[in-house]
Amino acid sequence: MAYKHVEVLFEHPSKSIWKVASPTIFANFVQIFYNLVDAFWISTLKNSSLGIAGIGLAQPLNFAALAIAGGIGVGTNSLISRSIGARDYEKANKAAANGIFLSLVISTITTLILLTFAKRIFISLGAGEALPQALKYGRIIFISMPISFLVMIFNSIFRAEGDTKRSMIAMVTGSILNIALDPIAIFALKLGIVGVAIATVISQILSLMLFVYWAIFQRSTFVRIHVRNFKADIPAISEIIKVGFPFSLSQFLISFSQMLFNHLTSAIRGPQGIAIYSIGMRLNQFAILPSLGIAAATISIVGAWFGAKRMDMVRKSIIEAWKLGVRIQIIIAIVIYTFAPFLARIFANDVSMKVLMPDIVKFLRITSLTYIFTPVGMYTSSAFNGMGQGVKSAILTFCRLLLIAYPIARILAINLNMGLIGVWWGLNIAPLGASIIAVIWLKLEKVL
Repeated sequence: MAYKHVEVLFEHPSKSIWKVASPTIFANFVQIFYNLVDAFWISTLKNSSLGIAGIGLAQPLNFAALAIAGGIGVGTNSLISRSIGARDYEKANKAAANGIFLSLVISTITTLILLTFAKRIFISLGAGEALPQALKYGRIIFISMPISFLVMIFNSIFRAEGDTKRSMIAMVTGSILNIALDPIAIFALKLGIVGVAIATVISQILSLMLFVYWAIFQRSTFVRIHVRNFKADIPAISEIIKVGFPFSLSQFLISFSQMLFNHLTSAIRGPQGIAIYSIGMRLNQFAILPSLGIAAATISIVGAWFGAKRMDMVRKSIIEAWKLGVRIQIIIAIVIYTFAPFLARIFANDVSMKVLMPDIVKFLRITSLTYIFTPVGMYTSSAFNGMGQGVKSAILTFCRLLLIAYPIARILAINLNMGLIGVWWGLNIAPLGASIIAVIWLKLEKVL
């Protein structure tokens, strides 16, 4: 093959997983870091707990919408990597073009729905005093949804062919711009929480411009995207939806569970409960970012080997991903547990946040145990997506969140009167249960 990043997909998994994952891990690191920076700057404003709660209310809706984009991206990624493995390059080209087309259509519809129903949803989630902040932030983010969709689909196309370095460059460049714009928009322009949203949109535009330049104008990708003579290809769209819809459902379940946890924490402690959960989850995302990168690499690598009909290498890819992920997450769990007070103190810049610091420390120390079990279930879901079996991935997510996490959290918090501590333990038990289910399932499928 003419492109080295494509050849990486077919190296031994012990080498290819880290090569493909490491740029994505770095990109995720910078992206999640700017999410923390957003929270930091908001925490310096007056009544900052309401601002953080407002973002915490808007983000699950944003994630729910991006779940659809993620589904299109994973469906496209899976089809491209399997087509490359089968050496059907024309099919890979069609997958990329139709993935972009699908993103444009669905993102426009999604934007209209979110702008229409956002206020009602926020109220139903117990927004209370945080409602104005949620609306200010959410409406700007929702309007920019088509841009977010396109960034995600191009990112998936580049990752599918193993070109995670340029994917990293585009995502990191946008994230760095976001970090730089935050204080300017929030303080210099006195836009407050609106400035956070505007900075996010501008950074996404920059990332999209880089992707479009490389793929459309420079035409330097392995997969060729034909714009002028594009025709919707129903078989390609159907295959993308076949894998992508279950993934979107999985991500929607994650967003829905966040809404449920927002409602539960609000019922226990009002906007303060949402703020604690919101900050804690942002730090948790930071902690599992290596797993997110390895999960993305697993989709491409497993997809390529599955397309080449090498189930022995599919098996090795999954096992190598597990081994690498668990080793990394054990180290991170120890670091987070040890430095939890320092991490919580970063956001204690306003009186309304300082009183929450002990609760944030408790959240981090309890949920740090989840990091160790996360890789097994997460990478199994990625492997199923890579093989084009998205329904199985969605079932794993459903089991983890709605059959294990939320019911147990509610029982511990409400029925056993453990309050927020019970919620955090519910979050803890879910990854362990999902990992057990994942291993049993792979055994039954004779993948292991």
